[in-house]
Amino acid sequence: MNYSKRGAWHLRACRVVMIMDHHPPNASPEMLARTTLVHVTRDPRGILASMLKSQRETHPLGPRYDTLGEMARNRPLLQNLDDADGYRLLLEKSTLLALAIESMIRLEEVGCPVDRIDFRDISTDPGNAIERILRGIGVSTDDVESLADEFSFAKLHQGNPHYRRGNPDSWQEELPDDVIRGFEEKWGHELKTLGYSATT
Repeated sequence: MNYSKRGAWHLRACRVVMIMDHHPPNASPEMLARTTLVHVTRDPRGILASMLKSQRETHPLGPRYDTLGEMARNRPLLQNLDDADGYRLLLEKSTLLALAIESMIRLEEVGCPVDRIDFRDISTDPGNAIERILRGIGVSTDDVESLADEFSFAKLHQGNPHYRRGNPDSWQEELPDDVIRGFEEKWGHELKTLGYSATT
């Protein structure tokens, strides 16, 4: 691997990288199979809930951030819809949502991670979550406390409207019941694979 190149590979240390699996996949099955992975997942229903604000107003447009052009197409539509209809549009039409879910499934099934950590754990107990990540990939845990403080939601949220509430379960309040039902009908198997329970 050429560590001088970034793109979808974000260098954190000489032997630790964060895989942001894209479409088409940028990590071969062989690489995933031989790499020690800690899989940080997020409830896909929470991803859908977050997408509305980011696609409607906060996420930068342009080829670097919107490689498929989805946000540029959806933004004017979402700005003229209320929240409920915005969620319905994204559930029905978002390629980015499907790719995010497919990427998590691929990392889970092909990568065989040594641990799976939910976004909720990072939000509610960042010190423990970071320690689990570091232990999983064989890195010293000496700086856990300072890392947990550095990446706390309170600090990340300052002056950055892209971060919303910092509550990983807020989708239960934000998504309409019919959207939750439709999501679980469409992605129920994937939710179960990632360790999430259906509500319906």
